[in-house]
Amino acid sequence: MQQQQIEKLETISGLSAEDAKERLVESLKEEAKTQAQSYINDIMDDAKLTASKEAKRIVIQSIQRVATETAIENSVTVFHIESDEIKGRIIGREGRNIRALEAATGVEIVVDDTPEAIVLSAFDPVRREIARLALHQLVTDGRIHPARIEEVVSKVQKQVEEEIIETGKRTRSTSASTACIRNLSVSSVK
Repeated sequence: MQQQQIEKLETISGLSAEDAKERLVESLKEEAKTQAQSYINDIMDDAKLTASKEAKRIVIQSIQRVATETAIENSVTVFHIESDEIKGRIIGREGRNIRALEAATGVEIVVDDTPEAIVLSAFDPVRREIARLALHQLVTDGRIHPARIEEVVSKVQKQVEEEIIETGKRTRSTSASTACIRNLSVSSVK
């Protein structure tokens, strides 16, 4: 009976049982491939999205870490002193000396428990350098009081300004010489 049904189906469809099986298998294979490719695409999209989010998170963390380190590095100078006793002299009675130094230089001076060091904090590197040089002269000289602080800071400011101007002149003449050399043609060098 089963054999008769198979023969009837073969005549109606115009296909042999083997051909029908092959077509069915091919059809199922194609459907399976399509579904598998769809699953693969979904998994790839999820992986790309996750990777993109993770990469952005890592980049943001790195930028924040570097930005913080750079901001601190570019706004702080550590002034080393020989002994902690000098800290008291820099601060002065009731903080007069340190306030005078901060007012004259525009730099925040942090005196804390750090042994043999004072932190000079300002975003302007020129002001920090003026404060550092003035502190160095005051500590070396030993006379630290508000009037002397103003005098030394004024003198150091002039020195730093002159040094900046001289450096600018040297840089300009060096870059002008370099530009002239670059503009020489090969034939004029021979």
